[in-house]
Parts: sequence; C-alpha cells; structure tokens
Amino acid sequence: MRTKSQQAAIAAVSLFIVSVGMLDAQVGGSISGTVTDNSSAIVTAAKITIANTDTKVERSVGVNGQGFFSVPNLRPGNYSVSAAAPGNSPAVKR
Repeated sequence: MRTKSQQAAIAAVSLFIVSVGMLDAQVGGSISGTVTDNSSAIVTAAKITIANTDTKVERSVGVNGQGFFSVPNLRPGNYSVSAAAPGNSPAVKR
C-alpha cells in the first residue's frame, strides 16, 4: 500500500508528464515579412491584416521602423495577407 506522500508524488509526476505532452501537441505557425512599395522602398506606416480564409478570423498588426511585421501563433490553415498604408494602393497576397 502507498502512503499519502507517495500518492501525491505520483500524482505530481503524472500531472507534469501530461503538461509536457500537451506542450508537444501545440501546432501553429507565423507569418512575417517586410513591406515595400513598387520602387522597393520600405513602408513604415503600414497596417497588416492576416485573415484565415476558412474561418474568417483576422489579426492586424503594424510594421516597425524597418517595415517589418510578424504575426505569431497562427493556427494551421489558409491565410490572406493585406497591407494598407497612406499614399499606397492596398495589396493582398493569398
């Protein structure tokens, strides 16, 4: 027969193993890039919208001073990426 402290230790180890297993089960990805205009100049005032074309869920981010953006933790799926900035025509990539 196990003592209460042995049972607690087994439960704690079991919980840890389940938690680690759940971390391994997480899947996803990210979309990142640099926004440039038709002359290849960096666009620093762009708003980026990432849309899952299957679920219609959208996330928007801005770009940094180098025109770079990153959208992490995306669920697997099909996405469109749109960029809009003052003085530039909107662009969409699927």
